[in-house]
Amino acid sequence: MSWSTVVVGHHSEAPTAELCNTFIAPSKSNLPFRIEPLLFEWLGWYSGKLPNFLSPAALYELGYNVDTTYSSISSINQLDLQETIAQFYTRSTQIVKEILDQNPFKG
Repeated sequence: MSWSTVVVGHHSEAPTAELCNTFIAPSKSNLPFRIEPLLFEWLGWYSGKLPNFLSPAALYELGYNVDTTYSSISSINQLDLQETIAQFYTRSTQIVKEILDQNPFKG
C-alpha cells in the first residue's frame, strides 16, 4: 500500500482540551474527529486523578469539528492511573487495532 492511495474517512482523538487544541483546532480538514478516550497519553504523568475530559457534545459546542453521532469504542472508566509505560503501549496498540478493525481500508 502506498500513501498516495490512502483515503482517510475520519480522525480519532482523545477528549481533552489540550489535545484538541494541538490536533483539532489547527486541522484544515472537513472530516469530523471521533473521540476515543483510550487514545489519551500515558497516565504516569498524572498524580492521583485524571484530567477533566470534555464530551463530544461539549467540544462541538466549543466549535470543534467533532462527530457527535459516533459511539466510542472505549470509555474513560477504562483508564488506569496506575498503568505502567508497557501497559500504556499495550492500551494504545489495542485501541488502534480496534479502530482499524471497525473501519477497514477500502481502497
